[in-house]
Amino acid sequence: MKPFSFLVLPILLVGAERAAAQCGTTTTESFTNGSNHGFWNCGTSTEVILASGGSPGAYLRIDQLVTITPQPQTRFGAGSVFEGDYQVSGVTSLGIDLQTFAVDHPMTCQRPLSLLLDNDMGVYVYFTSNEQVPCVDGRWHSYTIPVPSQSTTIPPGWQKDPFTALTPDQAWNLVIHDVDRVRWFYGDPTTISYPLAMWTIGVDNPRISYGNAQTTYCTAKVNSLGCSPAIGYSGLPSATLPTPFVIQASQVRNNVAGLLIYGVSGKAGGPFQSGTLCIMTPIRRTPVVNSGGNPAPVDCSGMFSIDMNAFASGALGGSPLPALTMVGTVVDCQWWGRDPGFAAPNNTTLSNGLEYSVCP
Repeated sequence: MKPFSFLVLPILLVGAERAAAQCGTTTTESFTNGSNHGFWNCGTSTEVILASGGSPGAYLRIDQLVTITPQPQTRFGAGSVFEGDYQVSGVTSLGIDLQTFAVDHPMTCQRPLSLLLDNDMGVYVYFTSNEQVPCVDGRWHSYTIPVPSQSTTIPPGWQKDPFTALTPDQAWNLVIHDVDRVRWFYGDPTTISYPLAMWTIGVDNPRISYGNAQTTYCTAKVNSLGCSPAIGYSGLPSATLPTPFVIQASQVRNNVAGLLIYGVSGKAGGPFQSGTLCIMTPIRRTPVVNSGGNPAPVDCSGMFSIDMNAFASGALGGSPLPALTMVGTVVDCQWWGRDPGFAAPNNTTLSNGLEYSVCP
């Protein structure tokens, strides 16, 4: 299930409900029904929103973009949720899903992805990640970069616009109090030696998180039918509330068994069963569920789903880790399931990862 384009929390909350709601939220632009909050673009007029093929569902596609560095970005002055005073809003991270469908220079994707925050006074700050931009591999890649908006000094890893006379701390405070544009930059912005190339790329699920919000990361394993299982969620992870926190995976092979694997030791990204293991060991598991979907033929109509609040409380059986009911626990998880279309021992499916913090 794709995240909703806009998540609006109830205003009239009391006690534990208020505390849980303040624990963290994420607003995601899913491009569903042609929506484009923030006016995401790549500086051309060739962007088009397609109804299917995204991560999952609708996505923004840019064809035959001739540039040295694709830059999916919001529009200056769009008045979107991606703009404004990040420190006052309590922004903690920005994320996006990207895919490269074609590029005419085979080595040009071997570069890092950077996040740039622009101010309308011509100053920016940026963070260059240790993750590479997506090459042509038929997969959506999910990226999340922390934005420590409460810091009054430029945080580790962040750098200032090299052309401004401001100090790093001055540039950081100017921008973080008035972000006017968000840019995802294919490369290091201080490098000018990238080759000119023609790109066709996809952009999906640009998102902004506040507090200890849920974030997706890592890369799903393309299943034997060519689909990329996509993790999603609804509700709030809570140690006390009786309301559900449902973690799902869509784009799954129908009528197969699966389970959610999870851990509390951090993220990972190593090879595993011809895919990527997104969780550090030790790893725990939930009870087995069935993907359901269409009875026949074999397709990607299946969906894994589990209420992690119910599982953590012991209501679904299994052996939940006690830390799942401890406020502040950071949990990383990923769906694992059977895929009989692959030969053993790699006859499995793997979604991308989800990280969340247990709220009151």
